[in-house]
Amino acid sequence: MNKTEIRIEIINLQDKHCRECDYRNDPKMRYCWDHCEIGQRLNQLGIYLGGQNAQNKKKIRTKEMWNELC
Repeated sequence: MNKTEIRIEIINLQDKHCRECDYRNDPKMRYCWDHCEIGQRLNQLGIYLGGQNAQNKKKIRTKEMWNELC
């Protein structure tokens, strides 16, 4: 599968499954990466395009987040 085919598959998956999903506006995408087969497939396709595995990505904390934690 080449990069063009991967991009087309991503668009098709988003059109068929993500457009009507209740979790599509979740900024952290946790549900998609952890519980949704389509979200996990999209993550795999993104890795093929040169992205990082979203589940292994470090969480970047802002100063406000650290203040809440401490």
